[in-house]
Order: sequence, then C-alpha cells, then structure tokens
Amino acid sequence: MTAPPHQVYSNRAKAIWVLYDLRDPKACQHLHEQRAVWQELSNLAALGPDHMILIIWLGSTLLEAA
Repeated sequence: MTAPPHQVYSNRAKAIWVLYDLRDPKACQHLHEQRAVWQELSNLAALGPDHMILIIWLGSTLLEAA
C-alpha cells in the first residue's frame, strides 16, 4: 500500500484519547492526576455522568523531547 502525500495530513492535530469510567474511584483519581501532569496539553470531554475522555494533544515540543 502506498502512503498518501504528507501534505494531506499536515494540518491535522494528533491526539491520544483516554476513556475513564468514573464509577471506579481509582479511575477518577487517575484522571485528575493525568490532567495535572498534561495541563495545557490536554482537555476533558464528558460522555455522560460517569464517563470522561482525557484528550492529550501530540506534536508539542514537550512531547518530542520526552
């Protein structure tokens, strides 16, 4: 299979999405810890009262240095 030209994806942001089931107290604690670690490189999205997604944006110089 041939890869598409690089310019097709040049403006797309890459991210990792992590789904948390907040009915587990350990998951809730882990979500808060990870949000504190990633700070401005992350965002939260709700999927209802018991589920959250932590979105971590890739492509940052902070991540490239790690």
